[in-house]
Amino acid sequence: MSSRGKMSLNAHFWRRYFRTQFQPELPALTDVLENRILPSFAGLEQEAEKVSKDAWDAFMAMPGTGDEDFSDFADEAEQAGVSHYVPLTGIRQGILNFFAAALFHCFEQQVMLFHRREILDPFEENNEKLFSFNEFRTRLKEVPIDISSFPRLGGNTRASPSGEYRNLRVNFDQCDQSCSKTRIWRSI
Repeated sequence: MSSRGKMSLNAHFWRRYFRTQFQPELPALTDVLENRILPSFAGLEQEAEKVSKDAWDAFMAMPGTGDEDFSDFADEAEQAGVSHYVPLTGIRQGILNFFAAALFHCFEQQVMLFHRREILDPFEENNEKLFSFNEFRTRLKEVPIDISSFPRLGGNTRASPSGEYRNLRVNFDQCDQSCSKTRIWRSI
């Protein structure tokens, strides 16, 4: 329990702040991913096929001795396409993974800003020992709000290749183990 007795939230201020400041950040991140970055990976299959065809055409344009095995050329041309395709799909997946982490960290920063500015007492807001989701959860129970009943991010939930990750939920139980809260929240 905080030293100020029963906690009361400034709901009017925070409702507006969440709508005007926090809420636009997450769609902005997903918009950048969906409309600016992922479209650059559209058509990877066609690119790989073109690389293979160009390699085949280059092999066929070379002078030969008559002893060539065209299956070797076909294998090399196909490998050129695969060598183009595989790294780019890996990069695309890495970008999806990066944005999933970025969405979580954006959410995490929002929670900690709210925690420090509203939930903690003013004399506590710079105490790094209190920068945890467990502390946040404990303090919210005073209101009473029990965030442990909120939907969670399951172990099998992830961004799909088509970018379908909008139903992401956060597992608050894992936050304290995975968050680098001291480094991140010191600047808030």
